[in-house]
Amino acid sequence: MKIQKIKNKKAATKLLSIWWFAILLIIAVGIIIGTSIFFSKKIDVRLLESDIIAAKLTDCVIDARGVIDLEALNLKDDAAKGSFLEKCGFNSEIISSSSDYFARINLYEAGSNPPKEIMSPIYFGNSAFEGDCPVGASASYGANYFARCLAELNGTFVDNRGKKTTFQIVAGSNNEYRPQAGAKI
Repeated sequence: MKIQKIKNKKAATKLLSIWWFAILLIIAVGIIIGTSIFFSKKIDVRLLESDIIAAKLTDCVIDARGVIDLEALNLKDDAAKGSFLEKCGFNSEIISSSSDYFARINLYEAGSNPPKEIMSPIYFGNSAFEGDCPVGASASYGANYFARCLAELNGTFVDNRGKKTTFQIVAGSNNEYRPQAGAKI
């Protein structure tokens, strides 16, 4: 039996190109569906952001020896707060009074009952979120639109005057997840 060579191969090429475009179309539809499913899900990172803010402020205020730097917390105006935030590794434009972030630092004399403040509380960001913290922590209907807050580090340390001081940070975020290229808190 002799095998005949097909002299005109154009029909086979056209048949292959139809299947090739069908496979490309299936792959493209799969990528579009997968991407839309992935990005349609909202990610609630507010507690994580609150934790990051509290940890960064703690690292900035308490040194490696466990001593609270009171001079660093002597912030009189917004410019001093901005430079303090920059020193702590924050972008002061993002954590401003009109932002989606909030932080409060309280210092008390250790062992005093009721707690006696060493200095007035220091607020960063949108202080209106402080009232939203208890609401955001509840699981009631609509509470997912309020700030999520984290009270962290109710510990006793020695300040740079040599006195024992109770240190408390409350940090909150009401930032909905919006991917931003190169964003830094």
